[in-house]
Amino acid sequence: MQLLVLQDLLDDRKLLPDGLADVLSGLLAQAGFDRLVAVLQTRPEMTPQARQTLSTLCDPASDAANWRPGLPALLRWLQATASQASADDTRALFDILAKGILRLRATRNASDKDLLDIGAQLQLNTTPAMAAFQLDVLIGRIANPQIAAQVLRGWILHRIHRLRQTNAPLSPAERRLLKTVLARYGKLLLELDNSTWRRSLQDEWTYWNQVRKGMK
Repeated sequence: MQLLVLQDLLDDRKLLPDGLADVLSGLLAQAGFDRLVAVLQTRPEMTPQARQTLSTLCDPASDAANWRPGLPALLRWLQATASQASADDTRALFDILAKGILRLRATRNASDKDLLDIGAQLQLNTTPAMAAFQLDVLIGRIANPQIAAQVLRGWILHRIHRLRQTNAPLSPAERRLLKTVLARYGKLLLELDNSTWRRSLQDEWTYWNQVRKGMK
């Protein structure tokens, strides 16, 4: 019901940005949140509310266990509208993404699937140097190789699965980006303490590299 009311207010141009983040942060568990975000994304005056909503969710008092259904839509909105015109802009964006990841990971019933799902939503720059900077900021802010590795693994799994589904050729920029992320992921694996898990992920990483090299 709340989503329908917000949708009507948006359609009538009566929804104001003030206080919207507090409302949105309580609605991520509701069906249709992604459709509401799709409309919000078309309203430039609402753009700051994407970051503010995630900031609100990062408050320790927030019940982050209820984020999961709507979090992908929120992350897409934030990354699609956030400025990355400067290094400071990019650092600020990936800093709040890292905070969101750590907050979700600290909730009850947190799982590696949460990290994989968030990783799948990362929108990295196709310029290798810029992508490497984005990853350095994210990994540095997370400051936990095990968590960061699962986030990057989620990005890689999503991209390879999508490529297999579409069977479309990779552009040169996409090949360079995949190579950059795989290289950074490989370095993270060397920092993992669990040797059995590390070897298993390294075997998977080797396979992915072979797949990448075989892609046209």
